[in-house]
Amino acid sequence: HCLRADIAPRKDLPPDLQQAIGPRNPRRDIPLELVEKIIDEARPFNIPYVSFTGGEPTLHPQFKEIVRMFGEAGYKIMMVTNGTHFEKTYEAISSYRDRLHGFYFSMDGATAETMDFIREKNSFRRSLQAISICRVKRLPFFMQMVVTACNRHEIEAFVVLASKLGASKVTFAPLQPTLQTTHKQMNLPPQEWYTVKEEIAEHKKLYNIAIAPAIGFPEASPWNTCDPLKMRALYIDYLGNLTFCCQLSDYGDGQVRTDVIANLAEASLFEAYNKYVAMITSYQQEKLRRFKNNELTGCDAFPCWYCAKYFKKVDWMKKFPDDPWHQDAASSNSTPSMALSEALSGARNPQFVPRESLVPARAAAQQPV
Repeated sequence: HCLRADIAPRKDLPPDLQQAIGPRNPRRDIPLELVEKIIDEARPFNIPYVSFTGGEPTLHPQFKEIVRMFGEAGYKIMMVTNGTHFEKTYEAISSYRDRLHGFYFSMDGATAETMDFIREKNSFRRSLQAISICRVKRLPFFMQMVVTACNRHEIEAFVVLASKLGASKVTFAPLQPTLQTTHKQMNLPPQEWYTVKEEIAEHKKLYNIAIAPAIGFPEASPWNTCDPLKMRALYIDYLGNLTFCCQLSDYGDGQVRTDVIANLAEASLFEAYNKYVAMITSYQQEKLRRFKNNELTGCDAFPCWYCAKYFKKVDWMKKFPDDPWHQDAASSNSTPSMALSEALSGARNPQFVPRESLVPARAAAQQPV
């Protein structure tokens, strides 16, 4: 089981897309007091791992302190990073390297030309520099690539690169259509993903390095077993919200927050977990109803796409008639059967409430006699 914390928000969208979709949630970083509260309330759950995600988690201004807090709490630490400012990252983690499970380097290609085109200039070089530090310091690391129309031809080359660099594992994730990827025409058509999945399976047979496809590829069964539905991971975003899944957080235009279960500045982790159970039950009952009534589409074989539609995260796709996913999005009239309206009401960006006011009995017990 794993606690996944999005401690620093994602990068801003390009100005043209920002203007098209309107205002977004302001850039904020999760406060230390809330991190302390989460660690305290998570102890009875005996969660062994924490995974820092983002955006870029190392950009949190108090990243070193957050690493210390989770390290001293006994967590094994994982981190998704692109290698930005990795010297500072190593400095933060060096005192807790015995607690380090590994770095997951998120890359978008096997060459500088491809990755720098998708991200920004020198992105590829920065990732390789960070990986070289891991090799010299003997730190465990993994490499992962989101497959897109821009890098689909570099799948095998990425496996070869990961093998040469000494990664413990290489992971391929299917691109989830977003405003950015649709705007840049990076989305592969649904039928192409079956070929990509077969190609990855062939590489698993040919190379000694561990190769794993991430969740999101088309499945034969409609009943996928991703970590959120198995309750093997609790995802907390940078606003302190417990959300249904990390894939859904801030998805699309960031204003559709149907995936938010509860804000942990206002509710205890146990209360939020109880609502999480109810949300999963509602989700599965609705999917069973659609299955019984033969309402599932061919694209619903893609579990993450189904969830994005279920939580109404891709309604914007209806404005992109030339995209290969447009037809399925346009024909969808799905409405989440939440049974959790109270969890979705209230302010979108609640102010953090100091820990003492949330747990007065424990705070009182800590006062000197």
